Amino acid sequence: MKSKNIYTIIYAVVGFSSIAFVSILFGTFKAQILNSKSLESLSSLEINLSNNHLNWEKVEPSDSSSSYGIQWQVIEEPGSDGVTTLSPNNEQWEIAPESDVDKTNHNFSLEKNIKKDRPISAHNRSIVFSNGAIGPDIGWLVPNGFRWNDFYRADLTFRGHSQLNGGLFTRPWDGVFQAHYNVFEDKKWSLTPNLSIRSIYAGDLVGGTSSVGEGIASGIKFARSLGSYSGFAIGGEQIIHFDNKTDTGRNLYALYSKAWINNSDFFPVLIANGGIGSGRFSIKRRLHLFKFENFDSSTGNNNLDNDLAFGPIGTFSILFNPRFALFTEFNGDNLILAGSTTLSEFSPIRLTLGVNFLNPADMFGPLEFEKFDEMMYVFRVSLGF
Repeated sequence: MKSKNIYTIIYAVVGFSSIAFVSILFGTFKAQILNSKSLESLSSLEINLSNNHLNWEKVEPSDSSSSYGIQWQVIEEPGSDGVTTLSPNNEQWEIAPESDVDKTNHNFSLEKNIKKDRPISAHNRSIVFSNGAIGPDIGWLVPNGFRWNDFYRADLTFRGHSQLNGGLFTRPWDGVFQAHYNVFEDKKWSLTPNLSIRSIYAGDLVGGTSSVGEGIASGIKFARSLGSYSGFAIGGEQIIHFDNKTDTGRNLYALYSKAWINNSDFFPVLIANGGIGSGRFSIKRRLHLFKFENFDSSTGNNNLDNDLAFGPIGTFSILFNPRFALFTEFNGDNLILAGSTTLSEFSPIRLTLGVNFLNPADMFGPLEFEKFDEMMYVFRVSLGF
């Protein structure tokens, strides 16, 4: 069984890595072809930009179904001054020195191209803006209700937390690997399966007693947009267990998310996200809203796997800009304060770091704040493609 689990995780990681590599390679190759064609088109015009004006002429679209409201074509005949012009305002262009050129890719500017009338969507736990840029996470464990975005299909995540014993830099850590792949989305709906591998470490440290690859399970997220800035999702993670090594239940959820933007500058953006969840989302017995006892025959800690219990979960986030957010999360066991950032405009890599203020050890006792030197730290690293 151990060998089989190891091969399973290897196949999963290699498979998703291959998809990522092919996607990046194809995008680079496509960009090179487009750039090459663009250069060839420009060179064929034989226009001396330093001495000529550029004029453009508005023409009717050849295809009535075209999404472009205005099309332009080159005026072949020179103007009265003998100069071929291509601009409606007769603006004069000249080649600027390289030292004066702003090399920023304005077409991918995170802030300038965000449209207020376009919907916010999701990429796993992250927000996606109308220009296709992936913003920071708005949750660590709790998903959100927004529809999956139109720009990226897949996401790989490594989520972890510190153990309760030891100092900040000496205590052991534990983590989970997750993969999401969107199979369907339109303007209103999205359908996104997910895969979880709970054991990604085997060794002498705490949490290392299980073999790598154990605890493989899958789930799915079904989301619907309810407007430009709200959505509803039902689904779960670890719904189907491929072995009997998953020890944190079946994490079903139903969530509603709502965002409020700044009408003048878009940012800051406030996002409230809440609903109910089971399994890992309902560990605190005192907060159970309802449950189905002995739902299945799995064996876990304190009947966590056997009973299907539901409790409240939610997050509240503030996005200060397209790259940075702070959020607080209650996931049924932890009360987390975390910060999240997008590391690059061009590579959808997100990093989240936070701290848990509640004592997660007692499933039956009251909610109590953890001692400062025993607080649990959490992190999340995600890559979209």
